[in-house]
Amino acid sequence: MTPFVVALLSATFLREPIPPYTGRAITLSLMGTLLMMSGNMGQAGMHLALTPADWIGIALAFVSTLSLAVYMIIVRRTVLDDVADQAILLVQAVTLLSMSALLSFLLGEDWSHWRAIGPTDWLIFAAFSLGVLLLSNMSQIKALQHLGAPLVSSLLAWRLVSALLVAALLLGERLTSPWQGIGALMVLLTVTWYLWRQRGDHEEVL
Repeated sequence: MTPFVVALLSATFLREPIPPYTGRAITLSLMGTLLMMSGNMGQAGMHLALTPADWIGIALAFVSTLSLAVYMIIVRRTVLDDVADQAILLVQAVTLLSMSALLSFLLGEDWSHWRAIGPTDWLIFAAFSLGVLLLSNMSQIKALQHLGAPLVSSLLAWRLVSALLVAALLLGERLTSPWQGIGALMVLLTVTWYLWRQRGDHEEVL
């Protein structure tokens, strides 16, 4: 739902035009996402392969949607105020570390595991911290500043497909039905078509 919220907030507060075909791309991507989360589809219709815990996760995701949308809008706004990328990343890192530490303290998590892990574990942690958190967030900040929040948010469906691919390689978790494969293909084709259309419209303007 984040693309809808981002597009609405951008148009309302920043007067930023919504890229062409955004509505169609979002609709098709959401349909593909539903298929990817579905189980078997028979005469009774589509069955979502979700457990009660999954529904709790979806509810929490809806709560975070507005926060993510506001974050994208704020990062995009920094272009107008000429804020350095490093400053944005620093604020984000401090916020994440502070909130994570506070929640860990409130939940009473056991930190003794950090003394038991070996060199390989520390290398994996460093790769995650530098590769995933640092580089990915910096890339996202750059994309938001140059492409705009509506366009970037429309590409969020890629995260679900990429997560499925990596999960298949590292965890052995794979799609279990042809409908899920169709949903993943629908997301990939929709995003590719959307980017191609944006490129074509941009060249026409030039």
